[in-house]
Amino acid sequence: IINRTIEQQAKAMAIYAVTKLGLRTFSIFYPSSDYGETFESFFSEKVVELGGIIVNSISYKEGIKDFQDELNRIKRNNPDAIYIPAATQDAPAIASQIKYLGIKSQILGADEWKSNEIFRQQVENTTLEGIIITESPFNPTEKFSEEFNFVFRKEPNRYACLGYDAANLMGLLIENPRNKGKLKNIQLTAGSLGFKDSYGTVHIYMISKGDFKRIK
Repeated sequence: IINRTIEQQAKAMAIYAVTKLGLRTFSIFYPSSDYGETFESFFSEKVVELGGIIVNSISYKEGIKDFQDELNRIKRNNPDAIYIPAATQDAPAIASQIKYLGIKSQILGADEWKSNEIFRQQVENTTLEGIIITESPFNPTEKFSEEFNFVFRKEPNRYACLGYDAANLMGLLIENPRNKGKLKNIQLTAGSLGFKDSYGTVHIYMISKGDFKRIK
């Protein structure tokens, strides 16, 4: 498995929230998709393991505009934090309605929040302030970054790294069909096959003054 980034992000955020921020009670507000459900599962599992409490876990349908019924259910429980692995298109509306409802819980998010698009969509400049998010981990080699930039005139993202590594891995399996069970810890573009930290350290950011400030 070379794409473990959802598991890494969810667990990294749980560890940071519980051990660094001292938060104990959590609500999870997640999209009813494979993406959202996977984040919800790994985050809740790690929080409980660390001694935290999941007070409720509520899903929503991606693309809807009104989240107030679900958010009011969360508000009644008054958790220390709300973990929201929302898609970029939904994040600004959720943040805006959280502020409108007067919810004071710390907001935690995942990689889809780390997009300049959320600033273009936000209703007020302050609705996103202080939200803490994870970035999807990947660590392309300098050589790959240079070659990718030369061809596409931009920096490679996680999906470019995953695609390149998957293609290389398939090539190795085709060249070595009898040794496929021995292909372990192979150094790929974005990491090493076989380790849970294949795609490097998960960085954590706080949204501050219209920018992403790295805090870990």
